Amino acid sequence: MYEHITPDDYKQAAENGIARPTLERRVWSYHWPKEKAITERTRVYGKKKLTNKELRKKVAIDELHARGVSATMAETLEQLELRVALARFEGIDVEADAQKWF
Repeated sequence: MYEHITPDDYKQAAENGIARPTLERRVWSYHWPKEKAITERTRVYGKKKLTNKELRKKVAIDELHARGVSATMAETLEQLELRVALARFEGIDVEADAQKWF
């Protein structure tokens, strides 16, 4: 049986990260209920989904590479950022101490 997929269905599916062909295949080929086809997230095989923090880190490193910073330097900057974050966590006023260094 053919079930009609409305433009609103496509929009809602897209908001849930489901592509148009995936929605159509689920409804018309696999005969899923439309609501389930629209709301159930797709599985990702072979790829690790990045957390927001990991994604921001990757984008930042890619930006550094685009500006000519080597991978080694990018990793050094990342380590420095982690040390600053740890110092702040331990209650050290990093900005005030940095004044002494420069």
